[in-house]
Amino acid sequence: MQSFAEIYALACARHGGPEQFEAELPKSTPLEQLRAIPDHRWLAGFTRVIFQAGISWKVIDAKWQGFEDAFHQFDLGRNAMLSDEDLERLERFRFILAHSRRL
Repeated sequence: MQSFAEIYALACARHGGPEQFEAELPKSTPLEQLRAIPDHRWLAGFTRVIFQAGISWKVIDAKWQGFEDAFHQFDLGRNAMLSDEDLERLERFRFILAHSRRL
């Protein structure tokens, strides 16, 4: 297995040297901005990525407002208290989404 240093050197060589390669890397979001993101938006982001792992991204994008509504805009307290009936409703929502027409 190649070391990180070897992989980094290859990447730099392919992108015009270390300076050019570093300039092309995405910039990290400042910690203060990350801390300002409310918990419910983190949960929404995690949920979106998880669903995108198994369902077409186009479908998720097209139906995202439905996810927001189904999970009460990802309100943590409300979702933590979901009843069995609520969970069954969400399971039906997942079934409908999985069997929807592909975009």
